[in-house]
Amino acid sequence: MSQFILIIILLLPIIVELKEHWSYENITIWSHDNRYCGGNLQSPIDLRFNKSHIDRRLKAMYLQKQNSHDSLQLINNGHTGKFRYKGQ
Repeated sequence: MSQFILIIILLLPIIVELKEHWSYENITIWSHDNRYCGGNLQSPIDLRFNKSHIDRRLKAMYLQKQNSHDSLQLINNGHTGKFRYKGQ
């Protein structure tokens, strides 16, 4: 019995991670997980432009010392952005 419980405890993080996958499929059931997701104007990110402002202290981003053989790829998986760097 204790071995069974140990296996369940070890597998629990994997089970939780698999359940948390998000997609645009079956949007009608989003409200089952969170009641605030049952409206008509849903966005994965709540952008409130009327409360946003420009921070003029921010500077442009430059990549220095990059190699022409290196690759930086921006990946959009449907709910987040991810950078993948492929260097030599």
